[in-house]
Amino acid sequence: MTDIIHCAGHSAPLMRVAYPGSEANLALAPEGIRIGDAVHIGGEQATLGSILPLAQIPEGTLIHNIELCPGDGGQLVRASGSFAKIIAKDEQGIRVKLPSRKEKVLLPDCRAAIGVLAGGGRPEKPFI
Repeated sequence: MTDIIHCAGHSAPLMRVAYPGSEANLALAPEGIRIGDAVHIGGEQATLGSILPLAQIPEGTLIHNIELCPGDGGQLVRASGSFAKIIAKDEQGIRVKLPSRKEKVLLPDCRAAIGVLAGGGRPEKPFI
């Protein structure tokens, strides 16, 4: 990760990620990530900010930016300070508890990013 960016169009901060052999991309920044931290896509490391298929993420892990269908890009849990939690893995799919307290069963190939989205204290900002 090379930089943290404020974007007026997003409630959560963004991070600029430079991948070897390609140009830099933007992603939603999780809470606690620092400039210089390694962010992986795929693989088997469940580190902060990494993007993995739900089948490879351990139960009880907090996640954000979840795909509804494999390959469609993250569509769930994208607001600042929000997170979902993987509660169970069974034969129907991966059971995820969303911020609304509803549970959703998703395909194991759907991807998600690890961690809680940054910017959780945004509504507590005092007006001057």
